[in-house]
Amino acid sequence: MGGPAMTAAGFRALHGIEELGVVGLLEVLRHLPRLFGLVRDLADQAIALRPDVAVLIDVPDFNLRVARRLAAAGIPVVFYVGPSVWAWRSGRVAAFRQVATKMLVLFPFEVEVWRQAGVDVSCVGHPFLDEIPARAVARRPRTVALLPGSRRSEVRRHLSILLEAALRLRQHGTADRFVIPVAPSLDATELRSLVDQSPVGPSVELVSSGIDPEPRRTAVQEAAVALVTSGTATLETALLGTPQVILYRVNALSFWIGKLLTKIRFLGLPNLISGRGIAPELLQSDLTPERLSAAAEEVLSNPAPQASALLELRERLGPGGAASKAADLVMEVLSRRLSPTSAPAQSGPGSPR
Repeated sequence: MGGPAMTAAGFRALHGIEELGVVGLLEVLRHLPRLFGLVRDLADQAIALRPDVAVLIDVPDFNLRVARRLAAAGIPVVFYVGPSVWAWRSGRVAAFRQVATKMLVLFPFEVEVWRQAGVDVSCVGHPFLDEIPARAVARRPRTVALLPGSRRSEVRRHLSILLEAALRLRQHGTADRFVIPVAPSLDATELRSLVDQSPVGPSVELVSSGIDPEPRRTAVQEAAVALVTSGTATLETALLGTPQVILYRVNALSFWIGKLLTKIRFLGLPNLISGRGIAPELLQSDLTPERLSAAAEEVLSNPAPQASALLELRERLGPGGAASKAADLVMEVLSRRLSPTSAPAQSGPGSPR
């Protein structure tokens, strides 16, 4: 299972990653039969191929179920991106310890919790450090980037609020141009239709570039401020050096349950990594067009503190080279499996798979 970028690189996707585009505890419940079927199908097909190693990327709760079946079949499992056990549901480390041959994490502060649990863990750093080099750019002072999320469910929850906030910013004379970088998982035509229903629609430009992230990143980097749905996009925006306001909304009960289970002060990755609120966060009932536009105006009036904190954040993340480090560690697992002193590989003669 993979996305368009993996497919373009030659990956044979039996299922598209968009099949997992469900967010929220309650929202997942109605999709459980389909998701369990997807686990069985992926695991069965993988086991039939008899790979020498399986690399499961992110999506921890889903991939844990796949991993259990693979591990039971004697296939080593490498998790690339660990679940956020440092933030919530720390008891999951026991379940991952049972099936993980190797755990690769993105942030240095994640290592200790896995190591204490007896998991073979290495920090490889975040791929964004290589993909987004530090560089100066000329900002467009009256341009605001709007990032409603990469899933249709997130767009449904956030787009109208973002557009109403944009309208208020235009009415206040704060901004007159807005850009929406369209995630490759979204339909640009459908998104354009939704945007055009808003009075601010003519002032909104959609930047759709397929699997090439550069045009979308340039659009964000040129903006004076970005209004960003919480997720990986917040870190991407931070490394681009663009001041941001972080926003998110889910089903009210899902949010309440999640709040009971979490032990973190912040939701946005820049704030989590920095350990302080460098970017404003507007969540759930706090997320209104009025508050969002006001937060954007406050950042625009004094962007220097956040800009300075974003430079420190890059240093906190350490050196780059995540992809190469991850590949080397996967090959280490593979070498141990194929070494003469280890048990014979179950995939038969020929090259590793």
